Amino acid sequence: MTQARSIVSTPLSREVEAVHSAPRTAIDSILKKLTRIELPGKEHLEDYMRHKWRLYHKPRTFLSSFGSIVSFLAFYQASGKDRLEEVMREDLEAFIEHEQDRDMKITTVKTKLACIVAFLRFLIERDI
Repeated sequence: MTQARSIVSTPLSREVEAVHSAPRTAIDSILKKLTRIELPGKEHLEDYMRHKWRLYHKPRTFLSSFGSIVSFLAFYQASGKDRLEEVMREDLEAFIEHEQDRDMKITTVKTKLACIVAFLRFLIERDI
C-alpha cells in the first residue's frame, strides 16, 4: 500500500500564508509608522491609506505611495508650512526640483508626483 504525499509542502504553505498575510501587515506597519512621526496632515494621510487599503491596492503599490507622500510632507514641513489646505503649485514644483537635485530619475519623480497628486485629489474630494 502506498502512502499519499501532500502536494503542498510545509515550507510552501508557509510562503503562501506569508503572501496572504503580507497586505495586512502593510497597513499595520504604515499605521504604526504614522504614530511615530509628526507631519502636517498626518490624520488625512491615515484616512487616505485606509481608503487605498479598502480599494485592495497591492502591498508594494501601497507602500510606495506611502513613501512618496511622506517624503513630500516632510519636505513641505521643512519649508516651514504646516497646513495642507495651503499647498500650492509652487510647493509641488519645489519638491520636484528637490528630488531632481537628489539625482532621482525623471520617471521616479513622475511616479512620486502621481502619488502626491492622487493624495491631494483625495483631499479635494473630501473638501479639505
